Amino acid sequence: MSQATSAPERKLAAIMFTDIAGYTALSADNEEKALKLLDKQREILQPVVKQFDGKWLKEIGDGLLLSFSSSKNAVFCAIEIQKITREIDDLNLRIGIHQGDILAKDGDVFGDDVNIAARLEPFAAVGGIVISDKVQRDILGTPEIVTKYVGKPKLKGVKQELSVYCLISHDLPETDLSKVTAKLEEEVQKLWFNQKIIVAAILVLFVAVGGLYTIINQDMEVPSIGILLMENRGASDDDFWSSGITEDLIIKVASAGLIRVTPMKTILGINPEQEFEQIANELKVKYLVVSSLHKLKDSFELRCQIIEAKTGVSVYANKWNESFDNSPKIVGNIADNILKILNVSTKQEITKVQSAIPQAYEFYLNGKYRYEKRQDAKDIEIARGLFSKAVDLDSNLVEALIYLGTTYKSLNDQSKAKEYFELGLVRANQTNSKVSKALSLRALGGIEYGNGNLDNSYSLTNEALILAQEVDDKFSEAEALGRIAWIHHFRGEFNKALQMYEQAHLITLQIGEKSDIASSWLTHGTFLGTTGDIDGALEEYYKALEIQQALGLKADEVQTLRHIALNLSRQGDQTTALKIFEQTLIKSRELGDVSGENSSLTRIGLTYFDMGEYQKAIEYYDEAIELNIQKDFKLFYYWLLLDKAHAMLRAGHNIADVLDLLHTAEEGLVSVQYWRKSIFWDIVQVYDELLQVEGVNQDELLLSRFKFVELAYGALLEELNNETDEKRKEYLSSVVERNVKIIEAWESIKG
Repeated sequence: MSQATSAPERKLAAIMFTDIAGYTALSADNEEKALKLLDKQREILQPVVKQFDGKWLKEIGDGLLLSFSSSKNAVFCAIEIQKITREIDDLNLRIGIHQGDILAKDGDVFGDDVNIAARLEPFAAVGGIVISDKVQRDILGTPEIVTKYVGKPKLKGVKQELSVYCLISHDLPETDLSKVTAKLEEEVQKLWFNQKIIVAAILVLFVAVGGLYTIINQDMEVPSIGILLMENRGASDDDFWSSGITEDLIIKVASAGLIRVTPMKTILGINPEQEFEQIANELKVKYLVVSSLHKLKDSFELRCQIIEAKTGVSVYANKWNESFDNSPKIVGNIADNILKILNVSTKQEITKVQSAIPQAYEFYLNGKYRYEKRQDAKDIEIARGLFSKAVDLDSNLVEALIYLGTTYKSLNDQSKAKEYFELGLVRANQTNSKVSKALSLRALGGIEYGNGNLDNSYSLTNEALILAQEVDDKFSEAEALGRIAWIHHFRGEFNKALQMYEQAHLITLQIGEKSDIASSWLTHGTFLGTTGDIDGALEEYYKALEIQQALGLKADEVQTLRHIALNLSRQGDQTTALKIFEQTLIKSRELGDVSGENSSLTRIGLTYFDMGEYQKAIEYYDEAIELNIQKDFKLFYYWLLLDKAHAMLRAGHNIADVLDLLHTAEEGLVSVQYWRKSIFWDIVQVYDELLQVEGVNQDELLLSRFKFVELAYGALLEELNNETDEKRKEYLSSVVERNVKIIEAWESIKG
């Protein structure tokens, strides 16, 4: 009689495969020693697997097949295994972990996901651990586990698209990419494939709406170059020259036409001591610019080379002296040579100087250097002073005017920022510079966008878009299209919004700069999240995170993690969201990112509020409030006072204390000129709860509530000008739920 077998059971599990590196050679050399090693492995690892609620499914030669109920258990078990085996001779393990659907039957497991797990392990370093992207997502909220992107494995016969990460915390060795490159997909090919799909989608869309769009031949290779940080061979006080010239050179070349130029933030993360070919591979570029500068008393000694990284051949080299009076010409001359060597045509006057006054240019570069390296409000003030000196010497230096306005915008003085952006536009019109005019228009469009003046923002940004297209500035074109997409989105014109976003994304893919592609995924994710497609938003965020981790863009990675946490919170997974927010707080502090620290503190407080832990929320609000006082972030300070008042009310604090804090918040928030609708409606929500409390003066509270309902409704109407009441109501009620509630509240008062 045959033995009865159980029916297969389908379930979700984390699968771990281990393998002993060098076991085959050991077995050939000393079979008895090799067999004893397997006994030793079984003896010490079985208790560890049991400790983490794992199942010892089978031994496959020198390898192990294990399963776990959760990815976290599997990862922590793997960490413990590597810790224990580190001290045992010859027991050198590679470990791979994947998560997915499996079929369990008679103590064994089957399925595609099991096969995938088995094929991940070779991507681990000896003594290391690799995980799939599914496992990576499960452990995002675990700050003590740090991973690094490895790549996309070539797994023949596997239809799933997956990525591999290696653990780099807990003293674990990092995967040596040089040893696994042949096993990884060529991601540029995949990117090109995705690009063609998007091109096809846009063509179909445009045919449907009767639109026209000129698309560059997809088979043409886009020239690519990394402009490395110019070496300062002089005094450290002259670092601003080398940094400023490098950044301006990157911007000028990148905006010249269809060419891919690695952005400054990526360049700063590169180890310049590496071989040129290694740097180029990391940046995914064909050419590198290597240069140096030595500031003398009244001149500069300059060197510049353009190197074809793969061959190491210098296709351009020059060594020359430039007088201080000619310093504004340095960037344009180098940019002109780069474009000629790479055979890139441009519609811009590439050698045109930003300022004919060298002292003004010096103050501008120094101010930009100080601003980019700012740590607090004092640093911003120093940068502002330098920009002011530049403008005093040359009132037509539009870039300095825009930066001057930006110093005010960064401290939330939107009105002052707008003054300088408007002055920049006036100067750009006087000098007839399309590039400077587009820069000023984009800055003004951003102010109007932040203030909720969508019509004004659209008009300004669309004008900037036209100018960007005229001078073939692809980066500016993509940025303008992205903002126009959001304007359509907030108007409820979702098809137009999608069309604009896809045009922007197409340009980003054409240029092929990965950090910008990541930013584009991030934007699209935020776009989807606000329409309620949380799953779609998370998918885009994970794509962005993957690129950012691969490029080592720590600040961008933290920003994306905050977006992921926010959307997990929207899905109701407050526990995971909280862990990720806490992780972003730690990383923001490590990076010295005060704005990010403030955002993380606030989000942690809001998450505790949503979890009903109001006193805990108050603790984090207080910490954020103190930070806002130190940095003079006025808007966030008053909004945090409002959040704290709300939490105090929920926590049962004295009503008089709640009202005192609420009134202080109101006094500061009423004067704010942007985000007014959201601010006023948040205040209404607090009054609605206060009206439910026994023993309060209902009449006074109702009057205050009515006041802020009126203010919220008025701010809402500001979004549409010169429209009929019927048209306004139709539009405003079609966008988001909050608008509907504001209108209903207003009508109940009016009635």
